[in-house]
Order: sequence, then C-alpha cells, then structure tokens
Amino acid sequence: SASLCAAKPDVRESQPSRLSLWYRQPATLWTDALPIGNGRLGAMMFGGITEERLQLNEDTLWSGSPHDWNNPSAKEHLSEVRRLVLQEQAYEKADKECQKMQGPFNESYLPLADLRVQLDHSGQAIHYRRELDLESALSRVIYQIGTASYTREAFVSAPDQILVAQLTTTHPEGLRLTIALDSPLHSVTQATSEGELVLTGKAPAHVDPNYLLSPHPVIYDEAEGKGMRFEATLRCVLHGGKISAKERHLYVTGASAITLLLAAQTGYRGYDRDPDMTAADIALTTKRRIA
Repeated sequence: SASLCAAKPDVRESQPSRLSLWYRQPATLWTDALPIGNGRLGAMMFGGITEERLQLNEDTLWSGSPHDWNNPSAKEHLSEVRRLVLQEQAYEKADKECQKMQGPFNESYLPLADLRVQLDHSGQAIHYRRELDLESALSRVIYQIGTASYTREAFVSAPDQILVAQLTTTHPEGLRLTIALDSPLHSVTQATSEGELVLTGKAPAHVDPNYLLSPHPVIYDEAEGKGMRFEATLRCVLHGGKISAKERHLYVTGASAITLLLAAQTGYRGYDRDPDMTAADIALTTKRRIA
C-alpha cells in the first residue's frame, strides 16, 4: 500500500484543456510505469534516473499456433448439468461437470523485450518529474543534476509504426550511457557498427496460463510455425558525440542529444495460419520502418 500511495498521480491541467499524469518519483512496479503505444506496438516507461527501462509489447506476439479449439464431447455433459441443477440443485457438482464442456486453455500473450538505457550520472538528481500528456500521448522525464538539466521524451507513431525516444542534456560534456535490448523469451541481440541493436527470437510453441499449475508450463519447438519468430530493431541517432558497439550493447559518449528509433515485427500471418513468416521477411519489415 505504501508503494501505491507513493505512486498516486496528480492530474492537472498543464495548459487549458490539456491533462497530464505526473509523478515526483520513478516507477518501481510495472503498474506504476506510464504507457505509450499506437494500438500495435506499446511500451511501459519507468522513468528511472540512472537506468531508464521501456518494457515493450507487440500485439500479435503470442505462443503457439492455430488449433481446433472445439470440444466435441461437450454436448455429452449437457443433460447431466441440467439434471444436477434442476433436479438435485447440486450446484457444486454441476460446476465441476460444466468444466468438462469447456475447450482447452488458450495460448498466452507474451512480452516482447526490454529497452534499457544505463546513464552514467554523478551527483544527486533534483526537481524530478515524469509525466504522460494525455492529449499528445507523449511520455516525459525531466530532472536536474548540478546545473545541468536532463530530459527524456517518448511516443509511438501510428503512421510510421515505430517507437521514438529522445534524450537530451545541457551538460557541457554531453550524455554518457549504455543501451541494451533483451527479452525474457529465447532470443539473441547483436550490436552493429551502424549504431543498431537487432534482437531476434522465437516464441514458445506452447505456454500454459499462469493460473494453471503445470510441470512444464513453457515448451519451445524449433520447427517452423511452432511458435512465431520475432524481431525488434533499434537505431541510435546521435547529435554530437561518439557511438561504439560491443557484443550486445551500444556505448555513447559526448552527445548533446540521442534519438532512438525502434521497430518490431512478428511472424504472425492471421488467426487461421501458422505463424511461419521467415526471419528474413520479418527483418525487411523492421528495416523498412526504421528507414
């Protein structure tokens, strides 16, 4: 309850007819983070000072593949359910019998990735504020360290189908930070000399719902169509400064501003088709959106 009280937002009119949610501290829980999105690609922005985290989702990223979810034996139990309810009024028994009429559990919606920006700060942050403008759908973090101000802004474009984030500072030495992209799903991330992080992965063939106790709740299968492939591509555009790539990270020094562009795509091809779009075709889509 203490964390919920601490995260209680102020809802005020920053301009006439413009509402924003704003807070005086970063989010510690997912439910306290601020959402941005375009209906397909979304993110929860936590607003940390030394580390910014954007938890990413893509609306078609599910486990599994199409199946016949019909339960052909359901009708065989209907007469018994009616008898238990109408004649015996044995509602608990009827409920158990009714469960035999249900179909199998559906597959599970999955998280895409986490975009993490580790900032090299020295000194205590003051005048902290994070906010979400409810009219422009722009999420913003501002604070000050010493005499230098720091600002982060992010939104997700519907026309261009990309997430855009920009980090700026007035510090004369610019920003010094590390950028990473990782996923709780089976995946690999590669950093390129062009200032990109490319995360590619394959979703599980089956994931039980979290309310179902199971000895093997997550099952991976390398066969095509048994769990969709996915990709998230991040491009870093500098305003001044230098960027370098090493293994799975990008390192930035001396930039007065950094613009991050992120695109994501899965192998989903429709509710009634195997999600077997190839990794190459998925990559073409993300690269086109970034361009």
